[in-house]
Amino acid sequence: MEKYENYELKLSSSLTPKQIINKYNVIPFKGKGQNFLINPGSLNKIIELSELCSDDVILEIGSGIGNLTRLILPRVKKLYAVEKDKKLIHILTEELKEFKNVIIMNEDILKHRFSHFIQDEGVKIKVIGNLPYNISTPLLFNLIKERRLVSSAVLMFQREFGQRIIADCGSKDYGILSVFCQTFFNIQRGHIINPSSFYPSPKVESIIIKLIPKGHIKIKPELEKNFKILVRAAFGKRRKKLKNALLYSALSITEDILAIGFKRTGISLDRRPQTLTADEFCKLTEALFTKNVC
Repeated sequence: MEKYENYELKLSSSLTPKQIINKYNVIPFKGKGQNFLINPGSLNKIIELSELCSDDVILEIGSGIGNLTRLILPRVKKLYAVEKDKKLIHILTEELKEFKNVIIMNEDILKHRFSHFIQDEGVKIKVIGNLPYNISTPLLFNLIKERRLVSSAVLMFQREFGQRIIADCGSKDYGILSVFCQTFFNIQRGHIINPSSFYPSPKVESIIIKLIPKGHIKIKPELEKNFKILVRAAFGKRRKKLKNALLYSALSITEDILAIGFKRTGISLDRRPQTLTADEFCKLTEALFTKNVC
């Protein structure tokens, strides 16, 4: 894979992120979670992990001042740059005006389906984003819903949040997010990014994670809703045994149905939620919500 280590050389005709910030007197707004990634090495790590091709269509979430956008554009067919902050749209429009393959959109990524932002391109899109950390959870759940439109997603998260995505079964970080992500995606852990790589510097480390939608999901499409309800119910009382966590939840499952379902899977009623793998949650959903059981 080609590496892009010399940021200044590759973009010698453009301003550096710090120069753009100074030129437009950009004052990041904490309430919007604005921390601009300015470290060239960190920006290039996102590029490398994204494995860009000339026929790729990109949906970039939170384009900010366009420092990552500018690196992506020469390497892809088209990029949809979605930025919620209207003040930054002017910067993006001005700094990216040399590119003909960018569509800049002043939108909230959480208010629409992905199909709202892209035309019918006839190919699956790649999602890239240095996310405001306060939208990480809803964005991930939207990504799960929209995964059939996506070939891969390379996203930056707060490290603590990212650890929950990649957590091993039985660990303290393992929970709803782990089960959902590990059920629907193949996950590739990227790089840890230091706070000094951002302006302004956050108080926490960050992590780049690549999510690739699985071609085969171990849960039937018609049972996905039940699966999500079951997992949430189980971890709603993660210190209790599975039997009690599910029996006294909003699922309205009787003790007899639970007994039948658990017998079908061979999973013990005495286990706790954090000891079940994502695959076991899929099997349990199948056993409990197929016809003649629940």
